[in-house]
Amino acid sequence: MSLIYEDAIFPQFTLRKHTHSITTIEFIKLPIQLPNNAIDNKSNNKPILKPFPLSGDEFGNLYLWDLKTHRTIKELNNAHKSSILTIKQLGIDQFNNINLGLWGYILTHSRDNTIKIWKLFDPYGKIIIDGEKFEEIPVNSLNYSNISNFEQFLITPNTLNSNFFDIYDLSFLYKNNHQSLKRLFNQIDLYSLALNQGFKIKEFIGNTDKESVNRVEKFGIIMKFLWINSKTIAIGYESGHVVLFQISIESNDLKVLSISNEHYPNPILGLELNKSTSLVYSSSISSKIVQHSIQSPYSIEIIPLIGKFNKISGIIANNNKLILSSWSGIIKFFQIDNSNKLIQLGQFKKLKGLTSSNLNIIGNNSNDNTPEDIESQKSKLVKPTCMSLIPIQMNSDHLRIGLLDRRDLKIINQSWLAIGFSDGTILIYTDIS
Repeated sequence: MSLIYEDAIFPQFTLRKHTHSITTIEFIKLPIQLPNNAIDNKSNNKPILKPFPLSGDEFGNLYLWDLKTHRTIKELNNAHKSSILTIKQLGIDQFNNINLGLWGYILTHSRDNTIKIWKLFDPYGKIIIDGEKFEEIPVNSLNYSNISNFEQFLITPNTLNSNFFDIYDLSFLYKNNHQSLKRLFNQIDLYSLALNQGFKIKEFIGNTDKESVNRVEKFGIIMKFLWINSKTIAIGYESGHVVLFQISIESNDLKVLSISNEHYPNPILGLELNKSTSLVYSSSISSKIVQHSIQSPYSIEIIPLIGKFNKISGIIANNNKLILSSWSGIIKFFQIDNSNKLIQLGQFKKLKGLTSSNLNIIGNNSNDNTPEDIESQKSKLVKPTCMSLIPIQMNSDHLRIGLLDRRDLKIINQSWLAIGFSDGTILIYTDIS
């Protein structure tokens, strides 16, 4: 019997260097051609940027990869003392506008209770050989939450209480007076803030039995941060609530916009923004995805998942595509149709002990697996641990093709999906758009 089924979704290639479980991946952008040796945001003078996966593992190692050679071009072994939870590139937005003050800095966040800011490359994209650690910030990492940022503003769990959060200003990185890190908001409790602003959170009203709220007091610990735009942030909690709120840095003010309880009482496992539609998707251990509008009236829509596909820990949303990874070891690729229904395009599952020649083991598309089937498969599958996607960077019509390596040109003109696994491998897919 063939191990490959008709709905095969094949990765393009595999990156191998890590010897421990991959815990986070982020595509960073580096210039490969600088017009007039300068960087600015004028349309005729932007650098040509190429995506490079930067991966972190459970032993605190950081590897920067070249998609052209499939090899590392930079390694920071023992960058942290424990699992790396978040990687962020500072100084560039989704439209490739560059903030020179933050350009070159990479932020890493770890279970060792630190956030580190590295000067990884210079203004012209040249990799700094040793990787210069510029700053270290203490942070509470008891809950495995990520951190998130918008430009120089950073949201993290509170230093002492993982139910609360802090917001920092990183502008000290580019101010000449060497101003220190500034905490703009300290120990913010969204549950109390929502009550003060008139929200009625029915799950907790008149409830004194802790067991009946799934061992969660109020919203519980923060599971996921998602900074959506300059004024809007979403937080997913242990209680299963997703809270959308608005922030005003100028007036030092916070306003709760909406509270969703569709995942209650199960903790939020995934929280992702579809930048092309400005919709937010959340997941928990149940077999459904919740779609959140970030504009008034802040409507939500439940998208059920067919079959026994649950415990969705990873979400990638881009245009009308949705990619979900599960604790069961299965990754599914979907298209969202006009009625907001999911059409499955295929799935992937990686068996333990496979060689590179027969890596792609695909399940069938029937969605009729019983719970017993799934449990029996779980022990044989390598668990996907993180995902990251970068859309197409630039159309080739805007590139001076003669000045670029053909392989670099191909990389720039494709979207890329990286999936990290518990065995230390990273699968790379192309043209996920």
